[in-house]
Amino acid sequence: MPPSIAAAKAGVTTGEWGPGLREVFGEYRAPTGIGAEHSVDTERLKQVRELVEQVSGKLGRTLNKWSDKICNYHIARVNNGPTEALNNLIKRIKRIGFGFRNFGNYRVRALLYAGKPNWRVLGSIVVQ
Repeated sequence: MPPSIAAAKAGVTTGEWGPGLREVFGEYRAPTGIGAEHSVDTERLKQVRELVEQVSGKLGRTLNKWSDKICNYHIARVNNGPTEALNNLIKRIKRIGFGFRNFGNYRVRALLYAGKPNWRVLGSIVVQ
């Protein structure tokens, strides 16, 4: 490594020092895993192809059914993630607020739990 760094600092290009490295270390060949013989199980391959055809038909029907919505997403880049996040937050607050009899107290708990509450609004709420 130090000789390579020294060569780079000296301004030697990879085309100039590459052949020298090949002479010293030899040609690098990445392992491909193709050395062993492979047996082809035609019966299993036939089963897999039939399964792929079944799934492809169902996938095609699904894509056809949802094509408008899929295209709209790719045009507008808008999804329902924020809505789902808010719905999840409301459900968690509901679980935490179980037992509140006063809606005002429940509302304060919800605002506090949601994070970054507007303290001016919270100050105007009278907790009973």
